[in-house]
Amino acid sequence: MFSLSFFQLFLVTIMISVSFCFYAIQRSLKNAVEKDNIKLVRSVMSDHTAVGDAVSELDNILCFPSPILFIYFLLCILVGISVFTGGIGEPGAIEVFGVATATVIVMTTCFVTVTNQAEAVVPVLLKFLRTVDDCKEHYRLSFYITSLQTNRVGFTFGKFFTIDRTFVISLTGALITYALIMWELGDKGESMESLSDCAVLWKKCGNFSFGST
Repeated sequence: MFSLSFFQLFLVTIMISVSFCFYAIQRSLKNAVEKDNIKLVRSVMSDHTAVGDAVSELDNILCFPSPILFIYFLLCILVGISVFTGGIGEPGAIEVFGVATATVIVMTTCFVTVTNQAEAVVPVLLKFLRTVDDCKEHYRLSFYITSLQTNRVGFTFGKFFTIDRTFVISLTGALITYALIMWELGDKGESMESLSDCAVLWKKCGNFSFGST
């Protein structure tokens, strides 16, 4: 348990550091665009590429453990939803659900922040692209922007999907739908139990009336 917590803390620390790197690159790019210095823009682009390559290497390292962690935390959340909706009554499941949910929120926020900060340079480059008159520099900038939009910088959890805002919204919607379904099933189960109790009581009343006559 200690090693898992240490691994999570290690990941969160790396994500925060990478996010600050991309934020600093974004500030440097804005300053270069304001000065209209194409050489400084190229230098900032090379820094962005270097940090993006480091993120890709880290994503390759996490290719095996990250899907296992994702499935584990997702199962913990599903079990917690079942507990709250009355589907499962395992002791200690609520504590596991709380820890798993908090961990997923913190780590997902860090992952999404990295992707957002990495892609924040695209609007700045597109705005600067309109002012570039040199055809060669215009082509370089266009190619770099296209590569950023095609090969997105971020973490993919074993190359299955990129963790961004769209993925988080989709996953949240799926979990809410699952919670509503479990809630409806729990209500139907209680309704069926009450109906069966009424049927047993009605049968007893019927037998009592028949015996008394």
